[in-house]
Amino acid sequence: WRGVADKDSAGWRGLDEIAKAEPTFDGVEFIDGARRAYEIIVSAFAKGDRETLRPLLSNETYDVFAQEISKREQSEETLETAVVAIDVASVSDARVLAQRVEVTVKFEARLMSVRRDKNGDTIDGGRTIPVIELWTFARDKRAQNPNWKLVATHAAG
Repeated sequence: WRGVADKDSAGWRGLDEIAKAEPTFDGVEFIDGARRAYEIIVSAFAKGDRETLRPLLSNETYDVFAQEISKREQSEETLETAVVAIDVASVSDARVLAQRVEVTVKFEARLMSVRRDKNGDTIDGGRTIPVIELWTFARDKRAQNPNWKLVATHAAG
């Protein structure tokens, strides 16, 4: 799991569990996909692109994102966000549950974000900010679809 999780961490041990349950699991491929998902989801959320978000998020997570997008729309605000860089993406936790497999990825990224009012005037942002977030992805063990969905996000310290 070198390059995917810290040795002897909860993530490393959890990946061992996943590999036992699913021998075809590839940690490097998973992290590459998680990085792509991070960029797509951050961008789609900022644009209010519910169509892109729907298949990438669990129902509960989608509802939270959609509510935030609706609030922004009701306020007639726009959000522009770009992922400047993902400096670190590593598995911080992973586990096999009865019905699904979950992997939590710690992202250390730099985002450029600007929030504007209905006139296009900047309300907030306009600078690159570092963020550290924990994103949990899950996949139903019984599903034919091999794709993972984002089921939780949390700011990390």
